[in-house]
Amino acid sequence: MTPALLAAIVVLPALGCDRQDAAFWKQKFVNEVNYHYQTQQIKNAQIAAREVELETLKQYIAVLTERINGLEGKSEAPPESAAVAEGKITAVAGEIDLVVLSVGKDAGVTVGREVWIYRGDEYVGRAAVDRAEAKWSAAQMRERKKDPRVGDDVRSRPR
Repeated sequence: MTPALLAAIVVLPALGCDRQDAAFWKQKFVNEVNYHYQTQQIKNAQIAAREVELETLKQYIAVLTERINGLEGKSEAPPESAAVAEGKITAVAGEIDLVVLSVGKDAGVTVGREVWIYRGDEYVGRAAVDRAEAKWSAAQMRERKKDPRVGDDVRSRPR
């Protein structure tokens, strides 16, 4: 029995409360203590859940930071020492801005790499490779000055 409860039991009758009133106030006090105890338990559970969530987010941030650090040294542009892939456009799907190229992985073309399209010495546009196979690749047009045609020259570097 807690000291406060014991004091309530002893003091209330001395103040003129009869046994029935004392029992009522005692029960009210016990209910109030139980309510606060339950509330404290709920808050402790919520705090524990937030701590777990925080730890999970810290781990996620660590993974993302590691990935970012790994990407900082990488460049989107191919290295200057890489061979220039040259080929031709073999098919054009103008309605979906897609061109098929006669060069692929064997020539160093990779997914995400940009290619420049020329007709003779005239710049036609630029496309990004979204599928690369051994001997051919497909690219989505990103910029165009003219509509690409079958037979246009393709280079992995601008002229």
